[in-house]
Amino acid sequence: MKIGIYTYFRSNYGAILQAYSLQKVIKKLLPEDEVFMVDFKTERHEELERIFHSRSANPFYSLIWMFCTVCRYRQLKKKANLFLEFKSRFNYSARYSTISVLLSNPPLMDVHLSGSDQVFNPNRKYRDVYYLNFKKGNARKVAYAPSFGVNQFSADDKQYIKDMLSDFDALSCRETDGAELMSSMLEKEIPQVLDPVFLTSVEDWRSLETTPRIKRKYVFVYSLKNTKRLLKYAKDNYSGQTIVLLSPNDLRFYSGCEHIYYPGPCDFLGLIDNAEAVVTDSFHGTAFSIIFEKEFRTIITRPDVSSRIISLLSSLGLEDHMIGLDGKFSGIRPSSYKPLLDRMISDSKDYLSQSLHGDFK
Repeated sequence: MKIGIYTYFRSNYGAILQAYSLQKVIKKLLPEDEVFMVDFKTERHEELERIFHSRSANPFYSLIWMFCTVCRYRQLKKKANLFLEFKSRFNYSARYSTISVLLSNPPLMDVHLSGSDQVFNPNRKYRDVYYLNFKKGNARKVAYAPSFGVNQFSADDKQYIKDMLSDFDALSCRETDGAELMSSMLEKEIPQVLDPVFLTSVEDWRSLETTPRIKRKYVFVYSLKNTKRLLKYAKDNYSGQTIVLLSPNDLRFYSGCEHIYYPGPCDFLGLIDNAEAVVTDSFHGTAFSIIFEKEFRTIITRPDVSSRIISLLSSLGLEDHMIGLDGKFSGIRPSSYKPLLDRMISDSKDYLSQSLHGDFK
């Protein structure tokens, strides 16, 4: 059997690691089958992978970004090379450079699998690719742990989503509200499953990780949206400790921390695993903190797009690790989550295996 995975796996830490884990887990579950990453890569994707690329139509902002990029060039170049090296671990399909080419002539697979990450976000430019908007023939369409990424939908979006999902043979979702949305649309129960990163063992992740060059103890701040707020929290709550900052979308200069831009995916794993504590606003920053059993705090900087984080922490009883916009902890539940997580991992693997073969009880 041939299985094609449609997902994001470019130069984002969470995206590339969840894609790696999904392909690896499927190969472990179905060792006799072939698993491919569907290589959908447009000219725009190629442009965004370049170190120097357009960030804004505003010339002033673009000039500032260009200046910061020049200052960070050596680290950014190293990071780009490490991502390129990591991508060589994937088994790829033929290359598709436009939506129309892929949809009119999709790869010959027995199973087309969409997931994980925000593949069902209706606002994405390439949504037809990840909603598998093509004729499946004798193949199966499966969604494993997709995320919508938003919690507000227009009437047109809801109709589009319903029409697309009706052609899937197996559906699941990464967060509670997404599963409930699909259940209400299709009038059947849609299971909630874990993000693929949880399906790879901590031992396997550690076999990949690179030991940080930082020799002293440190607090790791991984920021996607609001670096100032995360840094302030780390400085206020971990006074006197070295703070290591990774903010891929923010090239500004910050004082009172060691700001790094070189990490590849394996470095990223090592930075979390070897940290004394983690402060993040990222879903996958949170996920790997859980996997490595780290002390961590997840700051909710945008409640409108944070349902996947809230759902994950709530399902494991880890609300006390979540900080809302008021700066206070959102709950006081205990942190003994390992037995529950192990059961969720087992259930998710069972669902993934059954959905690929259509072997539901």
